[in-house]
Amino acid sequence: MTESAVDAFRAELIEQGYQVAERDWEPGHVNHMHSHPFDARGLVTRGSFTVTHAEGAKTYGPGDQFRLEADIEHEEVIGPEGVSFISGRRTKS
Repeated sequence: MTESAVDAFRAELIEQGYQVAERDWEPGHVNHMHSHPFDARGLVTRGSFTVTHAEGAKTYGPGDQFRLEADIEHEEVIGPEGVSFISGRRTKS
């Protein structure tokens, strides 16, 4: 994952009205079934995690982008090496 790719993703999020943060989650952590009142986008920079929702499960690793619309019930399971990612949140309007 190049720094320029991360910078470009961050700039895209800001341009689209997302609040941007860097997040790190510990290995094996589970965020049980829940939803958010905001749209979420992200770019994994290290490690992996799996998101499961009604449409199935998908694992994201370095360089993968993810998107989750507001109010979608889902679960997040962090991989054995943890995960770091650039996070964008945009309040549903």
